[in-house]
Amino acid sequence: MIFLIYIITCAKCLLQYVGQTCVKLGVRFGTHRACMSGKQYASSCRRLYEHFSSGPCKGADHCIQVLEKWEGDGHLPNHGGVDFEEKKRREKQEDQWMLKLRTIYPYGLNESSNEPIPGVPKNVVGKCFPSLPRKTNRPSHRVFNRIKINKDNNQSFIAKLKHILEHKIAQAARFIRVSLANMPKKDLKSLAALINSSILAD
Repeated sequence: MIFLIYIITCAKCLLQYVGQTCVKLGVRFGTHRACMSGKQYASSCRRLYEHFSSGPCKGADHCIQVLEKWEGDGHLPNHGGVDFEEKKRREKQEDQWMLKLRTIYPYGLNESSNEPIPGVPKNVVGKCFPSLPRKTNRPSHRVFNRIKINKDNNQSFIAKLKHILEHKIAQAARFIRVSLANMPKKDLKSLAALINSSILAD
């Protein structure tokens, strides 16, 4: 027998559920399939039942993938009882996948992790997710038409903004966002003071 850690993905919204089992995957998935078809179970797949039996994803397609597998049958040697140490290790590994893939409710379809996360309330579990790697470098922020941003000159920023508002208003929102994101904090404060004084003067 092989231990499995697997993931179920909703084909419509891409929300996911991570599970683990030491029985055949088809047997285990039979329970999940029953949940998805509307048979409610008082078990860890309650979110699956709610997701696939009601709301916008009712009856949606799904796929299942194996994330990890290793040998074992979940019992002690010589037909002994349940190997609780192995079960604990399996559940710990399942928790790591839940956090890595962000599948704990409300971010995914797992009700909760197997073990409580020390010092973190259940409703703020998102703080425990590992940081997502940045796949691309931040773009070099430039004013459109290759006009270089002068972050130290607030008057220049206002003049360029007026020009864009008058001639290329569709680019204004991005220009403001990019420009302000690149300004040092002290320049943002001085810009705010300049704008406030202009408003008061008017």
